[in-house]
Amino acid sequence: MASTTKNQPSASVNVVMPNLVTKLTRGFPVKLGSVTAANDVVAFTVPEPTRDNQGAVVIQAIGGVTPTYGLEASLDGGVSWFSVAPPAAPNPVIGAALFGDTSSFAAVYTIAGFGSGAQFRFGRTDATGGAAVVWALVG
Repeated sequence: MASTTKNQPSASVNVVMPNLVTKLTRGFPVKLGSVTAANDVVAFTVPEPTRDNQGAVVIQAIGGVTPTYGLEASLDGGVSWFSVAPPAAPNPVIGAALFGDTSSFAAVYTIAGFGSGAQFRFGRTDATGGAAVVWALVG
């Protein structure tokens, strides 16, 4: 996806930083930013080694109008990208909340072996709009 990076520096700051690539810290959820339209993405890297974070990243999106998403990775510093396969059954997507506060998307992606050398971007593949706040967690 040709993209527009929409990262925000923290959960409390609503300023978009288009060149920000957030390095996730094991065990701490991070608000990456908001994606609104097709090809809006948030970028991140993961701590090394991935065995320390069980080789998975949980991504949650809140809001948006019937959004669809994709995760991509780059091994050459963001020059070229490839798709990271969506989670497979039996856990393709984490289930809806039972008490009414439901995310528009939540999934666990396998990223074992990517270490700190890969850069990731997660974003909207639909054009229906509506802001969706993206959170990520490793380990």
